Amino acid sequence: MELPKPDESKVTIRFTDIAGHWSEQHVEALIIAGIIQKDDFGTKFLPDEPITRMEMIRMLVRAIGKGDHDVSCPCVTGFSDDDGLADGDKACICTGKKYGIVDGYPDGTVKPDGKATRAEAFEMLVDTEKAKEQIKKEEPPKPPVTPKPEDKPSGGGSGGGGSSYVPAPQFSFTLPKTAYTADEIEIKPESRYVSGVTWTALKNGLPAELSGLTAGELTAAGGKVKFTQTGSITLIATAKNSRGVTVTHEQTVSIYPVVTAAFTLPETAHTDTGVPVELATENLGSNSVVWFLQKDGAAIDMEQALTGELTATGSTVLFQEKGSYTLTASITDELGKTVTVEDDITVYPVAEVNLTLPAVSHTDKTAQLKTETKETDGLTLIYTLTRNGEPAEISTFIEGAIPDGSIRFKEKGVYALTASVTDATGRVFADTAGITVYPVGSAGFYLPEVFHTDKAVVVEAVFGEIGSHTAKWSLLHDGKEVSLTDAAEGTLGNSGGELKFHAKGSYVLKAEFTDDGGRSYRYEQSFKVYPVPNLTYGLPKYAHTDTDIVVKTEANHLDGLTVEWLVDNTFGFQDWPTYVDGTLSNDGGTIRFKRAGIYEMVARVTDDTGRVFLYESKDRCEVLPILTIGFELPAFAYTDTAIDLRTHGNNNVLPVEWSVSKDGKSIPLSEAFSGGLNAQGGKITFKGDGEYVLTAAMTDYLNRSYSHSESIRILPVVQYAFTMPQTVHYGAEFTVAAKDVQHIGSYAVVGHCRRTAIPHPTRGLLAMTEGKSPFATPASLP
Repeated sequence: MELPKPDESKVTIRFTDIAGHWSEQHVEALIIAGIIQKDDFGTKFLPDEPITRMEMIRMLVRAIGKGDHDVSCPCVTGFSDDDGLADGDKACICTGKKYGIVDGYPDGTVKPDGKATRAEAFEMLVDTEKAKEQIKKEEPPKPPVTPKPEDKPSGGGSGGGGSSYVPAPQFSFTLPKTAYTADEIEIKPESRYVSGVTWTALKNGLPAELSGLTAGELTAAGGKVKFTQTGSITLIATAKNSRGVTVTHEQTVSIYPVVTAAFTLPETAHTDTGVPVELATENLGSNSVVWFLQKDGAAIDMEQALTGELTATGSTVLFQEKGSYTLTASITDELGKTVTVEDDITVYPVAEVNLTLPAVSHTDKTAQLKTETKETDGLTLIYTLTRNGEPAEISTFIEGAIPDGSIRFKEKGVYALTASVTDATGRVFADTAGITVYPVGSAGFYLPEVFHTDKAVVVEAVFGEIGSHTAKWSLLHDGKEVSLTDAAEGTLGNSGGELKFHAKGSYVLKAEFTDDGGRSYRYEQSFKVYPVPNLTYGLPKYAHTDTDIVVKTEANHLDGLTVEWLVDNTFGFQDWPTYVDGTLSNDGGTIRFKRAGIYEMVARVTDDTGRVFLYESKDRCEVLPILTIGFELPAFAYTDTAIDLRTHGNNNVLPVEWSVSKDGKSIPLSEAFSGGLNAQGGKITFKGDGEYVLTAAMTDYLNRSYSHSESIRILPVVQYAFTMPQTVHYGAEFTVAAKDVQHIGSYAVVGHCRRTAIPHPTRGLLAMTEGKSPFATPASLP
């Protein structure tokens, strides 16, 4: 169509987003032409956004001049999704459908809010041009135009010649709007002043060979044809009159394919059988397949009746209930033509037979047989038996009536009892219950009733009919369950074994096994395990007969038992009071060995079983005697006094060491006296005067010292000489002079006079010259 040139003064709608856009002038031209109206958009045109189908329909309807719709029209468009449209939009769709601009989709929708594709936009534009042609035809015919003189033929001379008028050709025909490829269409043209017709065609707006589109032949009088291809076919007739003037008429028809469908069901099935439904279709295109189901002549809900979903190609479904069914597939094509196909099937129920037997039993036990059936009305239940894989007579191996449910198998073996039914289709429904029947077994073992933790005991076991099973051993210790591997060394098997228990206590040993039939056999025995008392103690390596020896014991598991103590002096056990002073208990004690010697202690314990335990520390104690040594010295002596010293005591086994001190200071023996001393004593003479302490000492193997000391005062030997005249006169004084004075010390010299051996006192003093003698003070003689 021709659009007016944009005139700024005539643009009544202003969009804020098209200024400077390449489409600005075109949009304004559409506004001026009334194709875009005020209410179509807001303030923005959104020129770069895709256009919707509704927007295109509005503009194209206005473009063909049909924007004003008849208000009396009910606008029944036939589209399923136009309920929510405004009246104006629905009127546009109604007009568009009338003139072939809007066809809609095969599913009966128009999708007004959908985005228009390029193909849809092209098709709508083509249909718009066709709509214009149709509108022209609907307009009342214009009055005929009187031909101009030059259009009339002119004759020759007056002799009867003249001119002839040939009207313009008129030619029209009608095609249905739609048809199928299988439809034969008869074309009956209406024509006048036509001398010949040429037929051509367009397919989807493009030139196409007519022979490739149709079967049949068209002439000026029309004919019958079948369109062999689908699509939008425009048939064009070009008619001419005798003078070669042509007129063209065309009609467009939408050719649709013929839809066909077929499927086959098996005659019978079961409610557990998948039924394949293979729907074969031709020319289905985008059309939908709708499935319907009848059961015993009445329509039912497929979702409840079937498991599985049927699609356009079928599927595999499972009928949930028995019955006679008719399955129908229905296809409605674009033109509303419905194609249906159906088939019948009889569905049988799945009969159920359930047998229940215990997995195992024994020949002395009644087994409960439970038989349950379902959907077996009118069917016969049959029982069969195999033993160890071979067919077996029920009466030979089973005692009791099977229908009663309480039976006993007479012999051991692996049995399979089968119950079966056969329905009208020949299908067998069966269930088999297996049971293994075992003979009756036994369990037993023996071990001593009392023993100790240091002894391994033999467990002798016998298990009857244990077969390949392993006996399970368990243990209670003082009433509590404990792990056998934690409580004892060793293992137990089907023949028993050997165990050595770690701890004392009251035990219960249990053995059990379960045969293949699930029957358990048990045996248990109680016994008591006594501990091995443990006692440790020690003795010193050496002691003396006056040493208090503390014996400390560390004991375990005495449990009220009394420890008896024995003494051994390397000559065997001896009488305790004779050799030992003091007693020992379980905790030890303090003792003293009375006699020197080498001793060992032995502890003895006797438990409740009469078992005697001896504990030897292996410590030997050497007891040394208490030694003594003594000697006597005079209270004083002189440096020239020879002292004969003799020792006494039990000092004959150790050497004696002598030491001496003078005036409180230790000095060598050689400085103190001459002579020698040994263990028995000796003769000595002290060399100088002074206070002496002489000590004799002995040290035994344990470094114990025994000593004795004596004090003695040693006086020096005084030397004093003097000179005097050999003769003096009576009454005359004479001089006495001291000479060779030694060790006088503080002694006073007293002079005596003797005449004829008779002492006689002197008269006067005998004066001593100080300095001439060693005396400190002068002495006088009477």
